[in-house]
Amino acid sequence: MTETIYGWLFDVYPNETNLTLWLIGEDGKRYRFVQDFAAAVYAAGPERRAERVDEAPRLRELWKWLEAQEVPVRLSRTERRDVFQGMVTVLSAEVLQSARLDELFRKMVAAFPDLTYYDADISLPLRYAAAFNVFPLARCRLDVRGETVISIVPLDTPWELDPAPAPLRLLSLEPDCDPAHGEPKAITVAYERVRYSLPLEKTTPLLASLHHILGRYDPDLILTSWGDTWLMPFLMKICKESGTTLPLNRDENQAVVERKEHTYFSYGQIVYRGRQVQLRGRWHLDKHNAMLWNDYGLEGVLEMARVTRQPVQDAARLSPGTGISSMQFVTALQKGILISWHKHQAETPKTAMDLLRADMGGMVYQP
Repeated sequence: MTETIYGWLFDVYPNETNLTLWLIGEDGKRYRFVQDFAAAVYAAGPERRAERVDEAPRLRELWKWLEAQEVPVRLSRTERRDVFQGMVTVLSAEVLQSARLDELFRKMVAAFPDLTYYDADISLPLRYAAAFNVFPLARCRLDVRGETVISIVPLDTPWELDPAPAPLRLLSLEPDCDPAHGEPKAITVAYERVRYSLPLEKTTPLLASLHHILGRYDPDLILTSWGDTWLMPFLMKICKESGTTLPLNRDENQAVVERKEHTYFSYGQIVYRGRQVQLRGRWHLDKHNAMLWNDYGLEGVLEMARVTRQPVQDAARLSPGTGISSMQFVTALQKGILISWHKHQAETPKTAMDLLRADMGGMVYQP
């Protein structure tokens, strides 16, 4: 029996085979669904403009190789637009278990390193957003059968000036000092009109209290200070040492996602980004590891996620430049334009006057 549910799209992420969706219903309930979603990667060989795919020997070899793999794929010859070359003939490999796309693509590159690949390194949430024209906290209508999504229809757009706010439940966790300058002695817990302090000296009552809060209040968002770099790793460490569990994830079938710290070069500066701890079925945002949090806060993060289509936990930690790239990816996917796996075209040289003219009077940054 098919049921129709209205609400706000909270999160989308891959599970073992397909996608998991979380919805905040208009009735106040939190729903978990799964949906089958196929993701395509395209390959072109030396004979890109051949009239038939089987006229390109390497693509024919790739076709046979893909048919022998355990991951189910739907293969076809198709044409897509390359921004620089126009319409090109490519081999389309539509991975029916989209969560296994990365696994299959790594093997493809290892076996056929000489081919040109497109649409290969785009995250599944961005692909899903482009396919169904949805975005984080989009008001949607879902037709579901049991726990399976049959169809999803957006009821608003990312460009709404005053969108209806989703009824988010927020839990704040903050140590009593900066862990880089001293050893915290307590954690301040705040939600709704409740605010109190939990000492860190005894870990058993600390974990019991947090377990009770997460179970009873069931927050959508855990907002922390130094949560990525200290608090969340500390909580997971004492859980492991004591042999207990803490329901940080709302989705019990998924593990907490940890990403290593890294540095990168941007506009003449070396930028450091601390380690990240992301949750499944909930959001975790660290005010001290979120890009531009001091400039636009939570409202700005949610707006960034809406317009870029990036999941909220990613949008908070990514630069505006990466967000603009995400918008370009979504537009390209919707228009059937190929996105190169590796950029082959470098920016053409420009004179100082060209740069000033292109910048339209704004600040000119060091390239």
